[in-house]
Amino acid sequence: QPANVDYKAIVVFNLFGGVDSFSVLAPKSGGDCTELYNDYIEARGVAGVLNTNLLQIDASGSNQTCSDFGIHKALGEFQTIYNEGDGAFLANFGHLFKPVTKKDWLFETRTDLFSHYKMNQDAQRVDAFQEQSGTGVLGRLLDAMEKKNMTVSPISINTLTVMLDGKPETGRLVDILPSNGGKEFDFENKNGLNFADELVTAIEELNAGTKVNSGIFANHFSQSFIDTWNKTDDLKDVLRSNIDTAISGNRGNDFKQVLRMIKSASERGVNREAFVVGKGGFDAHAGVMANLDDNLPDVNNAVGGFYRGLKDINMLDNVTTIIISEFGRTISPNTNDGSDHGWGGNYFIFGGGIRGKKIYGEYPASFRETDKTMLDRGRVLPTRSWDSLWYAVSQWFGVD
Repeated sequence: QPANVDYKAIVVFNLFGGVDSFSVLAPKSGGDCTELYNDYIEARGVAGVLNTNLLQIDASGSNQTCSDFGIHKALGEFQTIYNEGDGAFLANFGHLFKPVTKKDWLFETRTDLFSHYKMNQDAQRVDAFQEQSGTGVLGRLLDAMEKKNMTVSPISINTLTVMLDGKPETGRLVDILPSNGGKEFDFENKNGLNFADELVTAIEELNAGTKVNSGIFANHFSQSFIDTWNKTDDLKDVLRSNIDTAISGNRGNDFKQVLRMIKSASERGVNREAFVVGKGGFDAHAGVMANLDDNLPDVNNAVGGFYRGLKDINMLDNVTTIIISEFGRTISPNTNDGSDHGWGGNYFIFGGGIRGKKIYGEYPASFRETDKTMLDRGRVLPTRSWDSLWYAVSQWFGVD
C-alpha cells in the first residue's frame, strides 16, 4: 500500500511508574566502555545489568564517552531497530526548567521532583514555564498544524491523557479507542427483540436542534453525544479491519488499533495524527531486575510488531514513535534490591526518517559521585530536556 505523502503521525508509548532505564541502556565491557562499565557495576550493585545480559550496540559517532553500549537482553527488537538504522536512544533526558548544575538544581527547578504524578504531567505537558495551561505537547503540535489548514486527529488507546489536549478554544476532543475493537450502538436485547427504530427516534428527539429553553451545557452534551455516535459508526469497519502483522503481548492489540488508524489515514482524510499508548508496572522499589524481566518482554513484543507493521504498510518514515517514562530511577539500589525515584532517564525513538544507530544526548561519563550528573542517592541530573526532544520532532512534524 503506497504511503500517504501528506500524512505524518507521532506515537508515544508511555511506560508509567518510572522505568529503570539505566538497566535498559548501559555501558558494555570488553571494548572502549570497559572502564565505564566497571563504574556502572560498582555503583549499581544488584541493580546493575551484568555484561552477559546486555545486547551490544555500536554508538560510534554519537559523541559519547565510549562507543560499546548494551541494551537489556529482553529488548532484542530494540537492538534490531537500532542496528537497521531506524532507531536511536535518547540518553539522560528529563524535565528541566533551565540548565542546572549539582550546585543549583534544587533551587532552580520548578517542579515536584521525584513525584510520579507531577513528573508524568511534566513529561506529557512539556511546558516548564506554564505558558499553555491545560495543554499537552502533542495537543499543541496538532493545534499548530490545524492552523495550517491540516486535518488533525488526537487518539488515545483506552484512557484519557493530557498529552493530547490542545487549547480549549479549538473545541477538539480526544478520541479514546478500545484496544479490543470498536463497539457500535447495538439496541438488540438478549431475547432477540429489536427496539432500534424506537430508541433511535427517542435519542434523536432528545438531542435535536437548539430550542429557546435549551441550556448551553445540554446543547454541548448533545452535540458531543451525536459526534461520538457518528464517529463510532464511521470507524466500526476500520477498527475491525484485518492487520496482517502479528503483534503479541498485552499491548499488542493497542498497537494493532494504532496501525489500523494509520493504515486508514487517507480514507479518513487525516493529515496529522497523534497517538498515546500506555503501560504501567515499572515502579520497582523492590526486585528491580525481576520487574524488568516481567515487563520488558511485553514492551519489546509490542514495539517490534508495530515496527514491522509500519514497514508492511510503507509508513515507517511517516510515523515517529517515542518510548518514554516520567523519570529514570536511582543508580544506587535500596535495601529491597529495588531502585527509587530518580530524574534523568534513557529512552528510545524510531521511524520518521531519523538518523538512527546513534545515542543522542549525553550519557554519564562516570557513575562516581564526582561526576557532574550524579546527585544524592544515585539520582541522575538530566543533561537534555524534554523540550530538546520535542523541538526536533516538531520540526519533522511540520511546525514552523
